[in-house]
Amino acid sequence: MGSTGGNLERQRVVYRDMRKLLAVPAALAALALACAVGLAQDDSNFANSSDVFSQMHPDSSGAIAQEIMHAPVGDVLAVYIGHTARQMYTKQDELLIVLSGHGTANIGYPSYNIQPGSVVSIPRNTAFQIVASGPSPIKAYVVATPHDDPNDKRVLEP
Repeated sequence: MGSTGGNLERQRVVYRDMRKLLAVPAALAALALACAVGLAQDDSNFANSSDVFSQMHPDSSGAIAQEIMHAPVGDVLAVYIGHTARQMYTKQDELLIVLSGHGTANIGYPSYNIQPGSVVSIPRNTAFQIVASGPSPIKAYVVATPHDDPNDKRVLEP
């Protein structure tokens, strides 16, 4: 009986020591997993644009943009446009997808009436201006390819 009790006690000591020894690697593994999940969420293939739009404050006299996500095709932005200056980008192409509002898009020299459902391609090195008509700004998505670079914007006319 005495030797069985001694073996049991030794097993408890070994088990306790192993738990102490494994506690640090287990904590590090949990931290690494948490970081990996966080990074995966940052590079998600899904974003809720409603959340982004709800955090923005539309400006009928200007334009505001907020990135929704970075995707392989480019950066996807939520935008409200009241009036933009005549401008151009030299390093990016843009695709404007109108969700609500009405207005005019001047791309190069042609003018286009835009409304919900309109899709407007704005090639790099092309002057453009977008102006909402009516009291509400245009609500739209912009896909900037290869990525959105606000420092690339050249204002041609205010």
